[in-house]
Amino acid sequence: MNVAAEASIGEYVIDGENTGTFAVDDASLTVTPVDPVAWPSFAVPTRKVTSITFKRDTTLHRNGILGWFFAGVTALLIVIGYFDSFVGQPMDPDLSLVTFILGLFIFGGVSTTYDYLAGENDDVIVVSIRTDDGEHHIVTGRMKNTAFVEACAKRIESNIETRNRSEALRRHLEYGRHSF
Repeated sequence: MNVAAEASIGEYVIDGENTGTFAVDDASLTVTPVDPVAWPSFAVPTRKVTSITFKRDTTLHRNGILGWFFAGVTALLIVIGYFDSFVGQPMDPDLSLVTFILGLFIFGGVSTTYDYLAGENDDVIVVSIRTDDGEHHIVTGRMKNTAFVEACAKRIESNIETRNRSEALRRHLEYGRHSF
């Protein structure tokens, strides 16, 4: 069994620089970062692994409530900007520094609202590896990364003690590529 996949080292960061290659074979679990100066690499022999824990992290799922909140804040900023710059002004409105800053906030609010309402759902698998000498390593990967999911499934099939804290993730890893 030799499987390698792209993964994040430590916590999952959208488009983060903490990526590397997560490799699984019969003898070891290895993580080789893209930037070895900033992120540590490690290789853990399977005989030293005491437990591997898998869990599904859905905290980065699109959140409609936050999207509508930012839409409301953006609409309020537009109204404030309109009243501050245009209401009661002659034909040539006074565009001040406050108007410019409100414009930047409005642009950021529209961008944030779009990200929350139309952005991609990042479904993440968190793999926690503990060794008999007290080391603890965390590797994360996206559910859309089929090579990473396959590497996790291969580890579950091995003789290392494995705990899966998500029933939906268990079904996904055991029975194939289902959508959640």
